[in-house]
Amino acid sequence: MRSFSVVLLACVLASWTWYEVGAFDMDDVNSKLFYPNKDHKRSQHKYAILHMTNSVWFFQELSNLTLENKRRYARKYNVEMIVHTPYETVGLLEKTKECNESDDYLVRVGSNCYSQLSKDFEIDSKRAPTFGKLKMLLHACVGRANYWLLWADADALIVNHTIPLGRIVDDRYNMMFTEDWFMLNAGVFLMKCSVWTAKFLKNVYMDRSFDEALALDQSALQHHIDRLPAEDREKNIKVIPKHIINVYTEEYKPGDFIVHMAGKLYEATTPGAVAIARQFDLFSLQNDIENIRAFFSTRYLLNYYTGYCKVTEETWDKACLHPDDRRMMMKQSLGDCSKESRYWHTVWRDKGRDTPWTDKHDVPGWNEETRDSLLRRAMREGTKVNEETIQELRS
Repeated sequence: MRSFSVVLLACVLASWTWYEVGAFDMDDVNSKLFYPNKDHKRSQHKYAILHMTNSVWFFQELSNLTLENKRRYARKYNVEMIVHTPYETVGLLEKTKECNESDDYLVRVGSNCYSQLSKDFEIDSKRAPTFGKLKMLLHACVGRANYWLLWADADALIVNHTIPLGRIVDDRYNMMFTEDWFMLNAGVFLMKCSVWTAKFLKNVYMDRSFDEALALDQSALQHHIDRLPAEDREKNIKVIPKHIINVYTEEYKPGDFIVHMAGKLYEATTPGAVAIARQFDLFSLQNDIENIRAFFSTRYLLNYYTGYCKVTEETWDKACLHPDDRRMMMKQSLGDCSKESRYWHTVWRDKGRDTPWTDKHDVPGWNEETRDSLLRRAMREGTKVNEETIQELRS
């Protein structure tokens, strides 16, 4: 049997709505995972990705595409998938009263056993569906103490599968967010399953004063973060550069990790948004970022007229070779749209803005600092970091 270091966080429920946040079963750090559920593989690095959508018809095709994209990433890095859609609920666990060693469909952590929670989980139909992510995040922490959860909306997909989550997660904090020119964006963020996070999310979810707010769950999260004492906020909340995990479609540059197609179902319609998502999903299959850069830097037409040379005003020669200067080309490459600033689009999105928005959290050397933070902290505190973690951070 494979051994795991698991500290159990059991979110005890009197009903779904009321979490007894103070009641946690803390098992031996070196407890073993016995007879794992046949349909549930535990993450070696304690990471999980969450995906949720409701039954709104125009979201289904895009959701199916992005879900498979995330599952492909999860399989590559042995990351757990936690899913709730109209068709399936996977990865949510509930604590059982008895541990039956003959039951192949139980997950055991230490002295506690869990079974898959499927039929009983529902988001609150009387609230905006986006509040359902808070409920799902709280449920996802059951049986996953100290796990890091990546929340990615159904219109977000992982376009660079060469980046492991361990390169981004900073274990000194409990939640990691990004901000845009409006406020924090809750479409993509990271959180650790800890007592602090469970208490914080419970307070956010139970606050019904934001049910009609402009940004709904985002407004609620922003409000409760702003209300935290400065020391508490600095200790538990980390705001990272937006382009690290939450790039909007217009902001994409080759090598970016996650693209969040916020608003594109409304701006580009369902067929248009799905077509864009399919292109980004193709990028996720490419391990060589230079090939993606080549796609964005070319001015040659990539359609029916590829390879055409204009001979006269009325005729074209299709057998036009690559060096021929007469080949039909676009006036500029796709990459030229955002060379000066990836946030160029904020000028026309925000009528009161004369220059593109800048991310105050995007400081020089951020990637290197994040990648080495755990190693430096371990050296400073004299703690041990296993060799596998070191290699992951240095990769």
